[in-house]
Amino acid sequence: MNFRNKVFKSALLIVFILFMAAPFITLSGAAKGIRLWFNIVLPSMLPCIILSDMVIKTYGQEFKNPWWYIIFTGLLCGYPMGAKSCADLYGRTPENASRTQFLLAVCNYSSPMFITNYCIAQTLLMKERVIILLFIMYFPVLLCLMAELIRNRKFYFGRILSDKTSSCRTHLTIEIIDSSIMNGFEIITKLGGYIMLFSIFSEFTQKVPLISNMAKMILCGAVEITTGAAFTCSCDITDAMKVILVTGYIAFGGLSCVAQTQSVISGSFYSIKKYTCHKLLLAALTMLTAIIVTRVCRL
Repeated sequence: MNFRNKVFKSALLIVFILFMAAPFITLSGAAKGIRLWFNIVLPSMLPCIILSDMVIKTYGQEFKNPWWYIIFTGLLCGYPMGAKSCADLYGRTPENASRTQFLLAVCNYSSPMFITNYCIAQTLLMKERVIILLFIMYFPVLLCLMAELIRNRKFYFGRILSDKTSSCRTHLTIEIIDSSIMNGFEIITKLGGYIMLFSIFSEFTQKVPLISNMAKMILCGAVEITTGAAFTCSCDITDAMKVILVTGYIAFGGLSCVAQTQSVISGSFYSIKKYTCHKLLLAALTMLTAIIVTRVCRL
């Protein structure tokens, strides 16, 4: 552990030196990250976080099957709402967290608004192929979700309460509203910090010399979705390869979303290592689906 700690400290020092040695790259990456957070993440995520927190605190104990709410918020609201709902409803006890570890990864996903408006319309420029692209991205998710619900059907369909903490009825009060608002701003501010930092890392990745564009594309996408997708679609590759790579980025979420997820599940019993492995599996299934569909549809 002592050696590992030294490695992390050395890496942190190297990153700090790089940021100071290349201020223009740092500034460019930080500006992109802040614009993304302020223009897209803040207005779309903050209301969802506040309202979801109010719903869970008020009605969470009345959910006979909490997984449906996790699926709803995770697949419709975007990263990291699925992880937050999962942590709030299932992650407070070791047994529940262990049984729903895979659900955490499957339901923590990009929102349809982000996928259609940014990834498909603005980045891939394939609005006419929106149905095909949505199928590529959501078919593996729904397949994994069905497999998870069937595999643990006794747990998901046979339980009434999600946690021991959900034992009494709670009414909506001004204290709950105030707490949810403060909690929402705390979470969204943390997300903004992670997005900014990983956008800087992605900007540095694009400037790394002596490596191929393909390696840069994969590294950028593995670090942060938006910058990775934009850089990939700006490179001279086939449309099919763009679809395969971008859909893989979305399914994995990037290290930025892994860090955001760790932030919202830090008080739970979930494992971020297992979460990352499950997201990589989902990304592999999504890319395999993209390979098959692009060949069949001749994209």
